[in-house]
Amino acid sequence: MKGLLIFNYNAEEDARLVHKLTTILACVDRYFLSRSWEGGPHLKITFDEDTKASVIRRAKDDINQVMNEILINEELERQLIQKYERNASTLAKLENKEEASAIEEHGTIKMVDHHFFYHNREITDLFNEMRFEARALLTDLYMYIHKHNIKLSHAFPVLFHYVSEVYKEDGKNKGYFSFISHVHGFFELSKKQGLSYSEAEFEKHYQAERSSMVLFAEKHSGFINQWSTYWKKSFHKLKINIDDVIDENYLEEMEESFSSLKEFTNDFHHRFSDYASKQGFIYDPSATAYRFLINSLYMCLPFLRVSALKKQQFIYMAYRYTEELNDVTWREQIGIR
Repeated sequence: MKGLLIFNYNAEEDARLVHKLTTILACVDRYFLSRSWEGGPHLKITFDEDTKASVIRRAKDDINQVMNEILINEELERQLIQKYERNASTLAKLENKEEASAIEEHGTIKMVDHHFFYHNREITDLFNEMRFEARALLTDLYMYIHKHNIKLSHAFPVLFHYVSEVYKEDGKNKGYFSFISHVHGFFELSKKQGLSYSEAEFEKHYQAERSSMVLFAEKHSGFINQWSTYWKKSFHKLKINIDDVIDENYLEEMEESFSSLKEFTNDFHHRFSDYASKQGFIYDPSATAYRFLINSLYMCLPFLRVSALKKQQFIYMAYRYTEELNDVTWREQIGIR
């Protein structure tokens, strides 16, 4: 598959650029938008492999005209270049890259090959397909948040909650266990690395934002219903197709992953590892489908301008929001009184 990288360093024009892209690409059936940092912050359009080269070239020309209209203050560009040069090597190490690329000029558009592979060809194709299908919803969400000037910390914890609600057993939300596991792993790693992020800090932030989250849920119920319906349908489709993509090697990797939970020292993982084993989460089709669903959600977050740290904060807030709505704690859910 082919992609276009669009290097726009004028953040104030980002929403207008996204809107222009949807107009330019209106005749393209299958593509999705993402973001990355390497070479400078940029938007990426990934086209389906059946998209004709002439269509991509025409889109590139049209986008170039748009970028010629998006100017950037020279001082802001200089500051961005300095920031990139300070942080690029660290980011490269985190992503196991030997070195980071030199920063591109503002307005640059590059055609590239799309490189993505996860476990096997079937799972890789599944994730790509999910991203093609989610593109319209994600673009609508990005523009909706911009139009209504909504703080990300008010919207995303609520939206994450509704994703977790698709996976229930006996009427109980099981999807939010993924959020708890993710964020408590983050707390433990932060402590080992001497970083200041903690559950107490995140809880303080949640309490400060909680009333605004409730207000968002009430005021924007129409969009939330659209969002929730999409993830319910996607989860249902995954449950039907999941056996066609997983193999023995994948199951072995999951066994190792679940076994490694015992290596954590935090209270959640210490207790959840036994619960997960008894519930058979490794082999349960619904649990497997939900893992794929939540991973596809996380892949979408950079486009929505949710950073790695914000993701951790928002999934913590989502799990606390879920517990308060359902009047149950994770300890009670897994049988600890």
